[in-house]
Amino acid sequence: MEQYADLVKVHYQYYLNKETYKKHIPSNFKELKGYTDIDSMVFEDKRNDEIVVAMRGVKLFSPRDILIGTEMFFEDAYQQGGGSFKTATAKKKGISFLPNKYGEILMNEQNKIEELKSKSPSKKIILSGHSRGGRKAIDLGEYNQMEYHAFQPAELSGYGHMALGLGVGLLTPEFAIPTGLSTGLLSSSIGSNDYATVLKKLVGKSENKEREALTEGIANIYKTKDDKVSRGWKHTELVDAKKYAYGVFDNAIGDHTIDHFISKEMFDSVKQLNEGRPTIETETSSLEDTFSPVTEIQPSVSRGYTVNNEDLCRRYPTYSNQCKYILR
Repeated sequence: MEQYADLVKVHYQYYLNKETYKKHIPSNFKELKGYTDIDSMVFEDKRNDEIVVAMRGVKLFSPRDILIGTEMFFEDAYQQGGGSFKTATAKKKGISFLPNKYGEILMNEQNKIEELKSKSPSKKIILSGHSRGGRKAIDLGEYNQMEYHAFQPAELSGYGHMALGLGVGLLTPEFAIPTGLSTGLLSSSIGSNDYATVLKKLVGKSENKEREALTEGIANIYKTKDDKVSRGWKHTELVDAKKYAYGVFDNAIGDHTIDHFISKEMFDSVKQLNEGRPTIETETSSLEDTFSPVTEIQPSVSRGYTVNNEDLCRRYPTYSNQCKYILR
């Protein structure tokens, strides 16, 4: 599991810094540079005949990524059973009004896979991705019947159905629906032509079942217990969140980062490259006899330091509401 997560982490580092990402590539893997872009990277395992396609997830503050995520949200709201390679790359309909960037990315990845098959027919191709990249790994893996490793794969149909249901419930209450209104949109997203049933399901009165991996033997879906982004998928392996990898956003979206799946060596490699400045641990160690910390500490995003969350929580259990997650 960890080696595939490590390669996804390398792709994140490529996206963040194209000058230093190579320092983190595991020694047994070789980057196939002709296939490297912001949506995926391809690695050849020097030890055997395997090729790994690694795919990052959405990065905050990226307008392109936000657009893709929004488009996926609306499409998942429209698809009753969730999306797939075929639905994502098909001609859009209904409430789809955004450009189909996710479908375009899937087609680009499919072209890479076809080229890799042609150039290296004897090698096994494995897909690995996190969040949106995990969703891509599932869609492409099932379509090509290839082994895939999906970490916290995004599944937004549950959230999409609730949001769509709230909007429909507010705009078209059951007693006010015109008798001639077409049921095309609602029935296709919920699977019913009865307005009362449709509205009840849309507003969340029906159970939202987890989607299961479709093909046994190639499917590997890894989740942490509290992750909210992937809650629509049923895991094949539940992974314990790593305390040292806990980040400032984990409290909101539930241990979602790829850091909870990568090796300690990869985590330390990335951390060491970003270090070289005083840490909160060093600063508080020299001052702890002088003052006690305030109840809540929020690190500034503009400062260039790293935070040893676990050590701080052990010293000051009440310094942040995140401590209950870090020390669990």
